[in-house]
Amino acid sequence: MRKTIIIILAGIACAMLIAAGCTSSSTPSAATPAATATAATEPSATAVTTTAVTAATPVSEIPSWAGTWNTSYSVKDSSDAIVIMAMTQNGSLVTGTYNNGLGTIEATVQDRTITGTWNDSDNTGRYSGFFVFEKSADDKSFTGKWVSASESADALKTTTQYWNGVRV
Repeated sequence: MRKTIIIILAGIACAMLIAAGCTSSSTPSAATPAATATAATEPSATAVTTTAVTAATPVSEIPSWAGTWNTSYSVKDSSDAIVIMAMTQNGSLVTGTYNNGLGTIEATVQDRTITGTWNDSDNTGRYSGFFVFEKSADDKSFTGKWVSASESADALKTTTQYWNGVRV
């Protein structure tokens, strides 16, 4: 009786193996013993590709603001100021200098926009305020607005003071 059960189980196992081989979607290949040994010890290209695709997760890329920008900004009751700005970026934090190092910015990146504060000084005093820059789709320029610290950051929504730049 015991031999009969073992034979039946072995027969079922063989039938399952044959059925699994018949329903395989891959076409059989003539593999040499060396190729079979290599395949057994090294992962196949298909397995690596499948693993890479399965393991990949979409990551939102933060646009880079780092670099040198030729900028111009409006000045109340005066002609526009044209200054070179050097920006650096560490993750979502952007810092920059302009006006020969007398002016600085510090901002946070969100999508294609940076929002932050500026500080500047000249022979008449020190100045500060808020700004917002929005980068163009080609990453080669930005348009922006600025206000002084005596206004709130909310004034950026209605100000006519601009600050634009082109990547050098």
